[in-house]
Amino acid sequence: MLLILGVFIGWLQARGISIQDNGETDKYGRPIIKIKRNWPYLVGWIFIFVINIGIQIYFGKHVNTESVSSDLAIDLLKEASTAVFMFWHTEWFVWVLTVATTLGYRMSILRKCPKIKQAVGVKEKCRQVSAQKQLKRMSKETTEDK
Repeated sequence: MLLILGVFIGWLQARGISIQDNGETDKYGRPIIKIKRNWPYLVGWIFIFVINIGIQIYFGKHVNTESVSSDLAIDLLKEASTAVFMFWHTEWFVWVLTVATTLGYRMSILRKCPKIKQAVGVKEKCRQVSAQKQLKRMSKETTEDK
């Protein structure tokens, strides 16, 4: 049930995004796309927080103002940093809900703007550019050694 709910919340979060594509590319030829999350993302995040608190109450955790404010601070840190999320102790349901919302959000934005896949992906062209640079460096070093 959490998976379905999470994917749905991720879809709702992605509905309000603004995507800006100016036709610019980075040094590897990938498009530079700017995404503004807007209010639906915040509302979805609040839903996720409330669901997490509700599940904690359901499983018998004593919840008071101090624990809720502590959970809020930790969730804000997790939202800001993937490293904090990965290494902070969390319950199984937090992981399930986070994975599901991320999946729903990403599937939705990729469907809304398929060019995003090119922007975040490492394409063969990027590997070729890196390999060409490395070959140029090696040939330059060989030439300098002579």
